[in-house]
Amino acid sequence: MKAKIVFLVLFILGLNSWALAEDCRSGEECFQIGTDYLDKKESQKALKFLEKSCEKEFNTACAFLGGLYIKDFSVKGVFIEENTDKALFFSEKSCNLLKNNEKDLSSSSCARAGFLYAAKQDYKNAKILFEKGCSGNSAFACYGIGGIYNESLGLKQDYKKAKEYYEKACDFDFAPACNDLAILYDKAKGVKQDYHKALELYRKGCNVQYAASCRNIGLYYEKGLGVKQDYKQAREYYEKACDMNLAIGCLNLGFLYLNGLGVRQNLFQAKEFFGKTCDMGMQEGCNHYKELNQKGF
Repeated sequence: MKAKIVFLVLFILGLNSWALAEDCRSGEECFQIGTDYLDKKESQKALKFLEKSCEKEFNTACAFLGGLYIKDFSVKGVFIEENTDKALFFSEKSCNLLKNNEKDLSSSSCARAGFLYAAKQDYKNAKILFEKGCSGNSAFACYGIGGIYNESLGLKQDYKKAKEYYEKACDFDFAPACNDLAILYDKAKGVKQDYHKALELYRKGCNVQYAASCRNIGLYYEKGLGVKQDYKQAREYYEKACDMNLAIGCLNLGFLYLNGLGVRQNLFQAKEFFGKTCDMGMQEGCNHYKELNQKGF
């Protein structure tokens, strides 16, 4: 009889612990259970508790889910299938939990949701979310709204506004923003043309390994824009861009070898770089590769 009582007590305790494991009182607790299931590679249970955590407005969970669903994703060895609708839903919810001028995970979620709306060509909502994210100091969000003004996406083109937002993103060392800000100075869009300022910004981007900025510095040295013409320096920066798999950087490098600018003319080397450009999908590289190949190089 005593053994039966002990068994019943243990059974009831076991049921209670199972029930607790299948429920959670707070968003933080739900999030912890969800991540525990991720550790066990039980994705469906993990997502159930992570989503429950977000329902309870635990913002870490909402932001986390927004990132998980953005593309085919593997976290802790668990594969999560891409679902952009869910990515947008959870990212936007996370963004809406952002308080004024507060910098946290939500500001990045605002940027993510903004780009997802932009992908749907819903630039009105994209702008709203970018503005909220930028107010939370998300460089990505500031860059996004700068792009909307620069490219005239759903509103009147305004290079001065684009400059304002690119500057804010660049101040956070966001290389694409520094590069696009440099282009405004390069092309005199909304500002007075200033090659020296553009070069300074391109250097900032290249210093953090942004390939397009490195290539643009190479172009400045090749053309002598804001600096003394120097083909050897041009080659150095084109090489950096090409090493980072920027097709146009490889193409520019191929032309230096084709024409013997800053290097000894070497048509075999030129062909190699044109071939690399072609492999990255740039037709101009394919054309020059074919031409050299037909000439026996």
